[in-house]
Amino acid sequence: MSAFITDNKILTRLKLSQLNSTNLKDEGILKIAQNNTWNDLRIIRLSKNEIGNDGAIALGKNDEWKNLRLLDLSHNQIERAGAMGLAKNNTWSELVEIDLQYNQLDDESTFALGGNSSWRKLERLLIVKGNPGVSSVRRLMLDLNSRVSNEIKRELEESKEKAFEILIDEKEKQFKAGLEQLLADCKDERKEELKRIWDEREKFGKADNEIENLEGFHLIWAPHLKSL
Repeated sequence: MSAFITDNKILTRLKLSQLNSTNLKDEGILKIAQNNTWNDLRIIRLSKNEIGNDGAIALGKNDEWKNLRLLDLSHNQIERAGAMGLAKNNTWSELVEIDLQYNQLDDESTFALGGNSSWRKLERLLIVKGNPGVSSVRRLMLDLNSRVSNEIKRELEESKEKAFEILIDEKEKQFKAGLEQLLADCKDERKEELKRIWDEREKFGKADNEIENLEGFHLIWAPHLKSL
């Protein structure tokens, strides 16, 4: 089963890969990281696979998963060297969440992961729980940073909603103003049309006396009539 997964070259449209507890280890992860057919991969879960430094370094060298959003490497055996190698990745520009809880990380590796400028959309870096090498001070800093980030995100979403509501109100006002102007223009045009019709009627009225004695003649009101 693991060989079918790691050596697979057919699943070119694969977007989600659930590979938790599949006994892949570093050898399998190396093949997966080098697989150049999973170009549209969005989520890959590799929890509980005894992945160590070699597997994490191999993943860090991956340059195919340009649409990757979530990487789950929790409950493995990744240490500082593996985390450092993973932190060198510059391909996953769409990455939103990476889970490295319950590994063997320390403060230095967490700094490296958090400082990756290529992961500009990263919202959740889960490394606080289960990493005994991370100091309590660092854990507090990460926890505080996470809370502040969530607050900022929430406020941004609220401000976007408010801005959107303001935009809708402005557009409604513009629409109403435009509609009122259109109605006013239509009234003016109607007035001009009625005046023109009245003038035409006055012209036809002058001919009534000349044709009133003609038997069977009926004058039909048609202001746009070109011939009679």
